[in-house]
Amino acid sequence: MGIDAETLEIRAIEVTSNRVGDAQVLPDMLNQITRDERIDSVSGDGAYDTKNAHTSIVERDAEAIIPVRKNGKPWKEIRQGLKSEMKRYVPRNG
Repeated sequence: MGIDAETLEIRAIEVTSNRVGDAQVLPDMLNQITRDERIDSVSGDGAYDTKNAHTSIVERDAEAIIPVRKNGKPWKEIRQGLKSEMKRYVPRNG
């Protein structure tokens, strides 16, 4: 579910079975918000720490507030302009 942090209005929602991962539906959720509407940040748990999720967030010029997955490792490639990439390397407790 995506909400407006100021108004608490629901802006996007996806209902799936437990066989569908959270990060898989993120691009569709972001597309429910028109491109002319600004998205400041997207937050979620470590399940959203995927390249595709981060890329979808960056394509909307938003900041990702997502902790590194418990078993997360640095990605081999760095995507140009991926400002959420730096956040990914911040230690969990730092």
